[in-house]
Amino acid sequence: MDKVAHRPNAPSQLVIVDIYGIVNYYFVHEFNNQVYMLAYIQLTSKVVEDEYGCKHFTQYRSKEFIDARCIDHCVGFAKIGNKHYIIDKENAFDDANWENLE
Repeated sequence: MDKVAHRPNAPSQLVIVDIYGIVNYYFVHEFNNQVYMLAYIQLTSKVVEDEYGCKHFTQYRSKEFIDARCIDHCVGFAKIGNKHYIIDKENAFDDANWENLE
């Protein structure tokens, strides 16, 4: 994300942020003789981490198109009461011992 995107003449200040959402669909688009794979997603509201380290949000927000290459991994959502908890097990397993199945 560009921290100064609201300033058109300022040099970019890129920072890495975790953004969560639901993919509504994927599609392929050709523009200027290049093919792009895009995803139409619905973003979540602000993600909060509680005292136990659990991330949650309260509602889904805007929808937008993104480059599908920006999607890092799949997560789950569980609604409990008025909160949606994020189930993210990206680093739960050590991939070093997996066999190469080529």
